Amino acid sequence: MIKLLKKLLSHTNRSLYGVCSICDKKYLDSKLTTIEDLSLCPADLIIYQNHKWESIYAVESDPENPENALAVQNIKDELKKISIPSFIQTTYTEANGQVISHFNLLVPQDKIDIAKERIR
Repeated sequence: MIKLLKKLLSHTNRSLYGVCSICDKKYLDSKLTTIEDLSLCPADLIIYQNHKWESIYAVESDPENPENALAVQNIKDELKKISIPSFIQTTYTEANGQVISHFNLLVPQDKIDIAKERIR
């Protein structure tokens, strides 16, 4: 009985929503497709599949330098204003007992020159 109760409680605590990795809009989880750790809405799934993606900006962040992560999101927001789709890939490594986050901003290859101009 206790196991069943715990299972029910964990199920009710889960969110029904997620955020698209490209447009940053909230969607029901059932409307998002997950590919390569990205959550994509139906429109951005098509964009993702129809483009080759290239990195235009990469930074590392750690607990002592969290502002680097914010910089990547700010650039993504600027690109969104001029209708350039982008997403942030995040990976993690460990160095000397500290977790280092690696943020990589990607855009479609055919938009890379415009995107690079925007972030200068």
